Amino acid sequence: MRSVIGKWLLPACVLVLAGCGTPETECRDGVKEMKKRTSTLVGFDQPDDVKRALEEVNIAETQLATGNYEGCLESLGEARTFLRKSQRTNVQ
Repeated sequence: MRSVIGKWLLPACVLVLAGCGTPETECRDGVKEMKKRTSTLVGFDQPDDVKRALEEVNIAETQLATGNYEGCLESLGEARTFLRKSQRTNVQ
């Protein structure tokens, strides 16, 4: 019985931990994803929501560099919110 539990317990724990990213990893991946998403949005005549989203991505990148991962994740959330707002405005 003990060998069966040991046989399955370690791989199960590894799978659970692999699914849980650290704040640093989430921040790094989020910045990379948002930089890719916003790479075509750079320009002077963008709507305010797009400008705010770009600012938040830049802030998140700075926070990543300084190790402020929680702040980075908050800024990424704000950037996503502003992008969603800009898309709703474009549809209307």
